[in-house]
Formats: sequence, C-alpha cells, structure tokens
Amino acid sequence: PENGIGYERIFGVTQVKTERSLPHWHAYNQTTLLGLNPKKPYFLSDTPRDFSQVHINALPEDVSLTASRVTENAALFRLERTNTSHEIDLLSQFHLMRTGIVLNSEELPRQRGATFQPVAASIAGVHKAAIHAHPPYQGISGDAFGEWTLSLPESPNVHLEFDIGLRDGSAGSDGVTFIITVQGEDIFHQHYNRQQWEHFSLDLTPYRNQQIRLRLTTTPGPNGNGAWDWAVWGNPKIVSEPTDPMVEVEVFLPNEPMQSFTETLRHQGSGQYTFETELPAQVLFFFNTPQQVEGIYNLRDAQFVAGLQYDGVFRLGSVWGSGQRMTLTARGVSKETISAHPPPNGQTILQFLLSLPHAQALTFSFSMGVPDRNCSLDGLFFKVFLNGEVRYEHFAFNTPGWVDAEISLSESGGETVLLELVTDSIESATCDWAHWANLMITPKDFKPNGDASD
Repeated sequence: PENGIGYERIFGVTQVKTERSLPHWHAYNQTTLLGLNPKKPYFLSDTPRDFSQVHINALPEDVSLTASRVTENAALFRLERTNTSHEIDLLSQFHLMRTGIVLNSEELPRQRGATFQPVAASIAGVHKAAIHAHPPYQGISGDAFGEWTLSLPESPNVHLEFDIGLRDGSAGSDGVTFIITVQGEDIFHQHYNRQQWEHFSLDLTPYRNQQIRLRLTTTPGPNGNGAWDWAVWGNPKIVSEPTDPMVEVEVFLPNEPMQSFTETLRHQGSGQYTFETELPAQVLFFFNTPQQVEGIYNLRDAQFVAGLQYDGVFRLGSVWGSGQRMTLTARGVSKETISAHPPPNGQTILQFLLSLPHAQALTFSFSMGVPDRNCSLDGLFFKVFLNGEVRYEHFAFNTPGWVDAEISLSESGGETVLLELVTDSIESATCDWAHWANLMITPKDFKPNGDASD
C-alpha cells in the first residue's frame, strides 16, 4: 500500500507487540514476539504467524531464546537471561543523594573546598565515570560525604562494586581515607595514596530486602592534611543476582512428545504445556518414532533431516548440494558420503533420531572429508552433537583428504538420542566442500533382547 511500511526493524528489546512475524522464529503468542536478543537487530515479515506449529508462547521479559531447532523429529530450545545480574547505578541515582561535610562530629552543608559531584575521571590513562570527593581543606580539616537511602532487592547475593583512586596530578597528597557505612556502621575503611584505580567488592547480602542508608565518605587521613586530596569513587554500583533462578515457560506442542528432557513438564490441555527450569537451560522434546539401530549401523543409509542454521535460528533447506548422498575422492581415496557444504555465516545440520541398542560398549566412528580442490578462505568446523550438546569438533583449513574420528555412545545405550552432524563455515563459505563418510555406529556384545553381557 502507498502508505504501508516497507519493512520494520526492531532492536534493543526482548519482546515486542506487533502483528508481524519473524521468519523461522519459534517464540510468540497472539500479540507479542518473545525471547529476542536485545543486542541483535531483527527484520519483521508480513507472513502470518503459524499457531499450529511448535512454539514457545510465554516467557519472562528478561529471557532470550538463543537457539531453536524445530523439525519433525524434535524441538530444541536454548534459553538464557539477557542479564545475569541486576544493577543499581549509584551515579544515575545522584539526584537522590544527600551531601555535606562532617566537622567535629557535626554535619554541615558542603563548604571550604569540599566536593562531592559526578565527573569523568582519568587515572594513569584509565577513564571511568566517578564521584569527585575532595574533603574540605580551606582552613579546616573534615570529611566529605554523600548518602543514599536505597531499597535493596531480595536476592541471594547483593554486592557493592566500586573503585577508588587519586586523580592524575595529585602527587602532593599524603593520601585519603575512604570509608563506607551502612546504617551508620563501617563496612569499608581504607587509607589510599596511589594514582591508580583499585577495585573492591563488598557483600551487602545481610541487608537484602531492606531499606538502607549507604554513605560514602572521604577524609584527609590521620595527618588531617587535605592538600591535593583529589579522591574519586569509580563506577559505584550495587549488583544483585536475579531473585528467582527458576522461570516458568509455556510452550505449544501440537503432538504429545514421545520424550521430553524436562521433569517439570505439565500438560494444560489443547496442546499447551508448562515447565519450570533454571537458566541457562536447554529444553528438548522428541516427536517421531526413532530409527532402530541394530548391529553395525551405517548412518549414510538412515533417514535424516537436513537444514541450515543462522545465528541460532534453524530452517529446513540446503545449499550447494548439502544433504545429498554422493561419492568423494580426496587424496586418491574414494568414499560414499553425505555432502554438508555450510552456508556463509552459518551451519549445515544433518539430524538423526535414533534408538540405540543396549550394549556393553557403543561407538560412533566417522570420517570427515575435504576435496583436493579446497580453497577455503577461513576454514570450517566439523562438529558432532548428541542431544544438543557438542561431543566432538574438528577444524579443517585447506587440508584436503580424510580425517577419521570416533566418540563413545556407551552412556546412551538403550536410549533414544538426537544425533546431529554439523558443519560450520565460520564466516566465508567459499570452497567449504565438507563431506561426512563411514558413519558407523558399532555395538560390542550386542544382545537383540536388550541385555548386554557383563
């Protein structure tokens, strides 16, 4: 339409209310896109959201979906908090602070050269946002202070983080005493005379969920000499962990999962499920009937799903013949392969849902091949994932030929697993002609009835 929006870009948020959608995104509800990374830009689409497919439909606002892969086999979600800590920046609360001096135990307005004000301070070439806190020195000797009244969060860990130092040019100072009190009690007392930053962290957890009086004080020290006392408090802030490490997530699953890797999954009806988890978390659901691995099993002959992943977002598809069965000759050795050329700035993923046999020992052996004409600009990674976790990786850079490797699957014997073969272009995909071959799962002392010999 003439006055319509050509495209829409969002940035800096974890959730946005919009009627538009994100291609291949699996976190949304009727009104809102969920789980965005506030450090990444997203371009929205007019394609209607598909509420019949697997998707997360409720997330806390401070949680991002950092990776998702949804196929006919499985759904995998990785969830992380956007901030692992919460901060109270005391400099941003400066307008709420009460300042003054203390002279002979009496509090007075700031005077006689005393300062307590925000500055951009440089010490030994290192710049920090800070508070310049020169004690009074014009004919008197006293203390300069600033005091906040703050409500601390109810958190398992609360800390006051800050730096102290004397600004460049204060070589004539005999030092400054830095003092911090909470509710009138000293929690920090340090005499300091160096022109360099020093960082400190103080535990405020005993005061959590309380309103406190936090006071920062500078004094001229035991000699009472305030000359050149260019004292600064650098980046003072209160840092706390999230109040509740557990989060509740709602997800829509059109079909009941055959297996889920979260013990708290509850079915609410009509395909709606909820679960609780600590963060960061990886959540995995299996949907399809797995392929039975019997005897020595060649994955090249098995069914698999091929797809591409960009910045943690998966889609079905292929590039330059990836996912096709073919033959590769490298360094004079020919092998039957599955091609796995990755896309630029992304990965090609070959996904297998397998039921492994009970066996005394179980190995997965494989070959990774790069053709003789290799001219990759920055190399590529070969990786093997088991249930979403990296079990093996190999970097290849202009090294044509074959590399053989194997991993143990013994701990997963008798279980259903999601095995994924991943090739990663890193950035450039030029000449990243990757191939997988000899994809053999081999049991030792396999028993058809499911028992392994001792």
